[in-house]
Amino acid sequence: MWGFYQTYSDDHSRLVENTMYIIYSIKIVSFDICFYSFFFQCILQFLFEFFHYTVLQIDKTFIIPCGSLVNMVKDGNVVGGDKGFRIDRRSVLSITGTSAFVGLAGCAGGDNGESDDTTDDTTDDATDDTQQTDDVLPDTLVIGNPSPAYSSANIPAFSAFSDRMEERGVSVDVEVFNDFTAVIASLMTEDIHFGFMEPVTLINSHLEGFPVVSFMELAQRITQVVVSQPEIEDWEELRGETLLAHAPQSFSALALQLAVEENLGSVDAVDYSYVAGTPNRFSAMEAGEALATTVFPSAGMEAEEQGIGRVLYDPNEHLEPMTMSQWGVLEEQLDNHPEMYQIIVDDMLEAYRDMYESDPRSIAENALDSPAGFPDYSVDVWADTIDWATELDMWPTDLSNMLTDEKMQATMDIAIQTDLLEESVPTEDIVDHRFLE
Repeated sequence: MWGFYQTYSDDHSRLVENTMYIIYSIKIVSFDICFYSFFFQCILQFLFEFFHYTVLQIDKTFIIPCGSLVNMVKDGNVVGGDKGFRIDRRSVLSITGTSAFVGLAGCAGGDNGESDDTTDDTTDDATDDTQQTDDVLPDTLVIGNPSPAYSSANIPAFSAFSDRMEERGVSVDVEVFNDFTAVIASLMTEDIHFGFMEPVTLINSHLEGFPVVSFMELAQRITQVVVSQPEIEDWEELRGETLLAHAPQSFSALALQLAVEENLGSVDAVDYSYVAGTPNRFSAMEAGEALATTVFPSAGMEAEEQGIGRVLYDPNEHLEPMTMSQWGVLEEQLDNHPEMYQIIVDDMLEAYRDMYESDPRSIAENALDSPAGFPDYSVDVWADTIDWATELDMWPTDLSNMLTDEKMQATMDIAIQTDLLEESVPTEDIVDHRFLE
């Protein structure tokens, strides 16, 4: 089967977030005791990595120990699968989150955390201000993705946007994770410049005290459809069965619960399990471990083309456009580098517009050629997926219509309806509109 499995409960996600928050808070406080804090910081660094690495292993099913901090990439494939899928990155064992927090121990040095007699020789650090183009953009712009798979929503970022950055002399790199908690952690450690985020994760992170905000909308449609085994003809056949989604706080879970409630009358009519990554859920279904799952539309079309599944439900048929995903960033980064993020917003907006103006096949070929790990489906499947997305107005092209109170509230209402969120929060608490006005 394809790649790793990662399953965990909502309690685990909360436990990880709470543990990270406590340790992170202690680390910040210890800054004020610089003279005594070097050894203390080292201990806290170990605790941060240890808890983030081990907590997710407590679950009944072992898959990737904290897919959030350790991403094993070998020969262009995610290790652990007999098929794998293309990720155009160097062969590394990338332990994200380590260098930045260890750097905090150097508070007795200069203002940037370096000691008086040493400098940071990590040339690909996402926040290294010494390697910039035109004193605004870094040589490498690092984007965090919460899954080893990529949806149609990612296409503008890794096609037209990447092309525009390349024209500016900037390469776009992708840091691959296995859940949204990992993206939050990497934002906190400043290992990425910004990351793919969904409102539920952003809101819960805000409620836990993490200073992460959204600065631009990514997609206003759900990039998930429900695919069943080909022999399933009626939703009643799924009652009481276990269905798969990406993660408890993801819109994969929201799409699945919306579908279950719409067709079976209650979100509790089935059991839920979680497997990170569309290809992995697809493989689990192929192996007979589930009767249905949420997958990206491209995977749904591929399933139907191969005769191994059928698209049972598209939640977008019953929903108006609302904020379904956004770009998240550490709030202080917007304050420290406003010119950089203004350029990112401007170029990303043009990339969105290109989706509606360019030939779908050309876009598909460009995306499949990018550093991102788009599943290696046919160009025809991806072109059809892009047609599907543009017909739905997947990408907003008007800045004033991004992350509005109305769209955010509609999203929060659905998340509360499906028990993914306990309470809504004011939009201004989780959104920075400075580039959208």
